[in-house]
Amino acid sequence: MMSLDIVLENLNDLPDSLQKQKSAKTCRHPLLAWDMISMTLKEEKIESLRKLKSLSQEYQWSFDTATLVKSKFDALVVTDLNQKILWASIGFERMTGYKPAEVIGLKPSLLQGAKTEPSTKRKIKKAISNLKGLETALINYKKDGTEYLCHIRIIPLHRENQQVTHFLAVESSI
Repeated sequence: MMSLDIVLENLNDLPDSLQKQKSAKTCRHPLLAWDMISMTLKEEKIESLRKLKSLSQEYQWSFDTATLVKSKFDALVVTDLNQKILWASIGFERMTGYKPAEVIGLKPSLLQGAKTEPSTKRKIKKAISNLKGLETALINYKKDGTEYLCHIRIIPLHRENQQVTHFLAVESSI
């Protein structure tokens, strides 16, 4: 595959983790198509973590978003105790076909369907009702009806007094 010779200026505008070479003004190197996709995904992940950190401060969660920096995930979803979606990351649309704004106020169960194991649904429901975390895999469905295998880690979000107020789902398509 051929690479494109692209001039990247203003590298200072990119997060340090995305900078491959630094120079005073200009950096020239071949940039492959998958490098551009990787950079976009990293930028989306950084933006998602920024928004999650903002929510963490707003709701006074004692959760360190830095613990997710090295985690592999496609989407992040925050729900309230009634399992209503409060926020979904940018990657949620790519993973499910739903724009984040479309699912605000809905329950993540909208992604479940005929092949979603009832025992897995019960485990998730039990963990949430007991205000506990859980890690599992389940078959979910995209907006267009396509099924996909989803690895999900549910993390209770609590304040310093240990009162759980929300849940964070860290999701990856398998």
